[in-house]
Amino acid sequence: MKTVDPAIEARLRSEICPRCSRYTAQGTCSLPASRPCAIFRNLPGIAEIVRRTRSKRIDPYMEGVRLNVCCACPHEDDHGSCPMRDHVDCALDAYLPIVVDYLESALAEEANRGIGDTSPGGSADDPADHPSR
Repeated sequence: MKTVDPAIEARLRSEICPRCSRYTAQGTCSLPASRPCAIFRNLPGIAEIVRRTRSKRIDPYMEGVRLNVCCACPHEDDHGSCPMRDHVDCALDAYLPIVVDYLESALAEEANRGIGDTSPGGSADDPADHPSR
């Protein structure tokens, strides 16, 4: 699995963290160290899903995350149920549309600069084909 450029992760943190309910007035995350943020713990896998998926809808991205990321999460049970999602305490579930939008743009920019591929074929999609939410 490809790694995610640290600059992309830093920018995504600057976009997501201040919006998160776990963000404190001191500018830190209130999640315990034993429970890292689901977005950043799984960012390479999420980026891979974004690279493989092309849709104007969020559903295919959500399905990819549920099948490839959530299934490996310690909070999801054998039946696909997750108390973190159910109690709106999973940042990945709550902020997935923002994460997808940002990653699509960042990965397309990488491809345009020749840094990385945005799809298995290695070509960026039409910028107008971003998921609508």
